[in-house]
Amino acid sequence: MNVTGCTAVTGNTAASGNGGVVCTDKGNVTVSNSTVDGTGDGNANTARNGGVVYTSSGTINVTGSTMKGNKATYVQPVNPSEDAEEPETTGRGGAICTVSGSVSISASTLGGSTADDGNNARNGGAVFAESGNITVSGKSDIYYNTADIYGGAIYEGRGTVTIDGTANTNVEINIRKNTAQNGAAIFVDTGTGVLSGYSGNNNGVTNIQENTATTENGGAVAVGSADARLFFSGNVKVKNNKKPKSSDDTNVQGDGPVEANVYLDRDTDTVINGSGLG
Repeated sequence: MNVTGCTAVTGNTAASGNGGVVCTDKGNVTVSNSTVDGTGDGNANTARNGGVVYTSSGTINVTGSTMKGNKATYVQPVNPSEDAEEPETTGRGGAICTVSGSVSISASTLGGSTADDGNNARNGGAVFAESGNITVSGKSDIYYNTADIYGGAIYEGRGTVTIDGTANTNVEINIRKNTAQNGAAIFVDTGTGVLSGYSGNNNGVTNIQENTATTENGGAVAVGSADARLFFSGNVKVKNNKKPKSSDDTNVQGDGPVEANVYLDRDTDTVINGSGLG
């Protein structure tokens, strides 16, 4: 399915299902040169998973488009399991959700210029992938999205999330001012995170800045287990992200937030090259 050149896609609801605008099992979805604007009273595109687009195992391509103000709604189970680790199956991906498919975002904006413009979900404020892969490239901005628990901007479960700022032109990827309890910009559960910027002199930059973890760790990036892996290379700037002060922050005065960019399980494999963690 193609959504092309649309300027106002608003107010769609999949009240008891997935994909507020588009839902597909194995199909491919392309959103290009369009605005999916859920801001304003009653305008949010809403679903239990994927406020805008949901796919089980297909491909989602977003190019030259904006998605903002959309929501994935969490539904409390009628008989919640006593096992706190049981994965939640609603409230995933305020704009985009895939189970095992792939998501590509290029030269697009997820969120907006204020907190009221952001996408919202329980996990993965803008994008959620359970075991599929997520790629962000081109001049893309991911701003002011909110997750109640994990991944204010992006939640990656068992697949790979790639933030590819290696374009050979003067291009920036900005992931800023997103909020979650843990992993305010990006949360990687057991999968892999690859964050890269150009290593030459053309100013290709990946910026992950000014995100806030509200109650736990990973103002910018957090992992969920020792199985997760993170790779940083080239011109990646991860700085000025915040988390709450804890009793472990003995060198910090006061009770306000402290700078804490990346939270790692102590056994996690992490490779940092170039100017990563600016």
